[in-house]
Amino acid sequence: MKKLVSSLVQWISSLGGPMVVVPEVLMGSWKGDEGDDYEKSCVVDSYAGLIDVDGGDALVLGDVPDDTAYLSKEMTFIRWGGAESEGQLIDWVQNGCLGGVEVQNITWNCKGRSFLFDSVYPADEINEFSEIPLVSGAYDVRVIVFSGSFSATAFRLSRGFYQG
Repeated sequence: MKKLVSSLVQWISSLGGPMVVVPEVLMGSWKGDEGDDYEKSCVVDSYAGLIDVDGGDALVLGDVPDDTAYLSKEMTFIRWGGAESEGQLIDWVQNGCLGGVEVQNITWNCKGRSFLFDSVYPADEINEFSEIPLVSGAYDVRVIVFSGSFSATAFRLSRGFYQG
């Protein structure tokens, strides 16, 4: 399905590699394809994974390079699968991802405010990004997939207990 331009949320596009969510305190260490960060993010062979960036965790949104947005109120990253409209995706998330199947659950020890962007870019070359207003701590990342009248993937965050 073709995505229509809308201003409901900010969609981030990929050149073909995975999206990453990198805490601001680690951004100075992110080298993208000019170092091994991009390679490490491409090795993630599941929906979500973690890679080390200068002693901290970056969250990799793996699997497919679909356009991705963050819904702050719902604390959810959403991928544009095969939905007919942005509204259809947002409604699905706001209704608790009804009909979706949880396919993965990981814990991300986040170091606070973060940025969503295409993993190929070094930090100083990122033009398209979304700021993710998080506080430091552990987050459960539940990956929920829906395949029905449309397709979508959601990465729902919830606060856990900080482990480190």
